[in-house]
Amino acid sequence: AVSVAPSPTLSLVVLGRVSLTWTPTSTPGGHPNSVGVDLTRKHTELFAFLTLHSDGVSRDTLVEALWPDARPNRLTNGLHSTLTRLRRVVEGATGGAVTAPIITATPDGTYKINPDVVRTDLAEFREALSQQPDVDTSQRVHAYQRALALYRGHLAEGVTSGWIMVYRENVRRDALDAAANLADTLVEQGKVEQAIAVYDKARDIDPFNESVCQRIMRLQLELGHPDAAKRTLKLLTIKLRDIDAVPTAETRRIIEPRTSPENQHRTQPPAGGKQKR
Repeated sequence: AVSVAPSPTLSLVVLGRVSLTWTPTSTPGGHPNSVGVDLTRKHTELFAFLTLHSDGVSRDTLVEALWPDARPNRLTNGLHSTLTRLRRVVEGATGGAVTAPIITATPDGTYKINPDVVRTDLAEFREALSQQPDVDTSQRVHAYQRALALYRGHLAEGVTSGWIMVYRENVRRDALDAAANLADTLVEQGKVEQAIAVYDKARDIDPFNESVCQRIMRLQLELGHPDAAKRTLKLLTIKLRDIDAVPTAETRRIIEPRTSPENQHRTQPPAGGKQKR
C-alpha cells in the first residue's frame, strides 16, 4: 500500500501581529516559511475574526463586520474575492503543497478556519486556560506559562476596525488573569523572584495597571529591595503621565511607611495582601 503523507501544517498567529507560516512535512522541525508576504489587510482581519469564532460564523455576520460599508447588491463580492486571492496566495507560497481550503464554508453559509490544515495560537491559548481547577499545581503552572508564552502581543495588532476592540480587551484580560494566577501560585511556593518576573510580564501587557505595580512593589520589599520598589513606583509615575494620571495614595503608602521615621517599625502586609484599615 502507498502511504499518504499528512497535509502540511499552517500556523496562524493572531496574538500580536497577524502572520501565517507553513512548515513542509518533508522537513519536520524545520524553519517555517512565511505565507504572509502577499496577504492584504482584509486577510488579516478575516483571520482574526474567524479565529475568534472557531466554531464558525454566518456569512451575514462575517460580511457585516468586515465590509460594513458595502452596497447591498455587493455584500458578498468582497468576501468571495478575498477568499479567492487567499487560496492563490497559499498555493503559491507553498508550491502547491497546500491545496485544501484553509477557510471552509458549509452549504448554509457558515465559514470557519479549517482545523485540519491550520493551527492557531489563540486556540492553544484558550486550551491552556481551559484547564480544570482540580489539576495539580505543576500542571496549572505549566498551563499558565504556556498561555503567557503564546501571548506575544495584543490581539491582531494593527487591526483598527471597531469590531475587534471588545475581543482584544477580553483576550488581554484573560492574559492578565493568567499572569496573576501564575504569580500567586509561585508566591505560595516561595518563588518570589519568579513571581516578580511574571508580574513584569503582566506590566508589559497592561502598563497602566496600578494593581500589578502594587504587587511588584510589595514583593520587592519582601525581598529587602526598597530601592527596586522605589524604581517601580517611579516607572509607574512616568507611565501614568501619558494618560494624565498619578499613582494613588494607596500605592504611594506601600513605600512611604518604610521610609517615614515614625512608621519604620510598622509591619507591612504580606505580598499580594491588603492593607489593614
